[in-house]
Amino acid sequence: EEGQAFAGLVQAMYDTNAVAIVRRCFSERSSPELGFLRPHIAHDHICMYYVKLPFGEDVREFNFDNLDAIKRNQPSDEQLKTIDHLITTMDLTHADRGGEEAFRPDLVFNPYIQRMFQSIARRAVTPEEPLSLSNTIMEMNDTLVQSVASKSKRTLDTLHEQFTLRDTERRQKMMTGEKLFGNIDNSTKKMRLEENDNVEELTTDSTSFEAQLAAKKKAAIRTIGTITPIEDFKTLIEQGSSSFTEVCQQMSTVILEFINNSRGDALFDKALQCIQCLRDMCIQKLEPKIFNDLEILIKKQAGNIDGRKDFWKKVVDEKISLITSDECIESNVISIEAQKFLEENTSTEVVNNALITNEDDGDEEDLFDLI
Repeated sequence: EEGQAFAGLVQAMYDTNAVAIVRRCFSERSSPELGFLRPHIAHDHICMYYVKLPFGEDVREFNFDNLDAIKRNQPSDEQLKTIDHLITTMDLTHADRGGEEAFRPDLVFNPYIQRMFQSIARRAVTPEEPLSLSNTIMEMNDTLVQSVASKSKRTLDTLHEQFTLRDTERRQKMMTGEKLFGNIDNSTKKMRLEENDNVEELTTDSTSFEAQLAAKKKAAIRTIGTITPIEDFKTLIEQGSSSFTEVCQQMSTVILEFINNSRGDALFDKALQCIQCLRDMCIQKLEPKIFNDLEILIKKQAGNIDGRKDFWKKVVDEKISLITSDECIESNVISIEAQKFLEENTSTEVVNNALITNEDDGDEEDLFDLI
């Protein structure tokens, strides 16, 4: 029944000129491969031939330039004649000893399979003797190959003389820094580097690669980010490209983002570190009003926005008060007012008094606009 079913399938595929796409596994441990079965009907048997299908990644297309487009690539008559003679000397049609075709595909043995089965047979007949490396068939083929090669040797030598190979690699000339940039002293180099975004001079003699990379990162900083705000804040102040007030306003904006966008108290510690850094820098630069305005704004938000009272409690616990006149001569806040300001139940009047005390006549942007 199975044979009849198989014969019917082959006959149906043959009549409809169809093939079967199949997946073949040689063994349980081998990877599957895709192929197709082609029906075949003969006078004494019926069968299917399996053909492995190639994948798109198995096909490689190489596009070469037209050699005729360049005159120097066109072969001469002597070169063409030498190539024709090489093909004639390597022709295998009558290269065999009997004048017949040599290395016919249907008569040439696979050397790997031939060697394996020959070794198995010799081991079965003479198990104690060592395997011999001699192979009569391979020796005959090797003799034939040497005969063809000897006939073509003179032509190959002529071919090597007519088709010369040249190295066309373009090598870049090595140039020193002095030849490339000219003879410039260190003072001129430093002045040019300072003009270019205030980047410090980087020399391989005194500065390591890590220091150069860090200096390049500092030079690329233009605004304060939320990843390393303290480092960015100090770097912008060192660069001096923006005014101290503008840099402090950026820092204040980042602090307010930490407070307002924090899930629970996840960003409170980072905000406290930024506040402390801003406070120290305002004292150092004699700009107490910038920090005091920010802290007043934070306390006012703590009374109006739900969930920000926890942050203000942390500020009180850390005793981060307003900048007083004892810490900075430019401040109009005395120590008693700063202590009362940190009290959790301080009335709004005290906050307003602090605002009036810290009021300035300048045109600086009010931090209350950041709410």
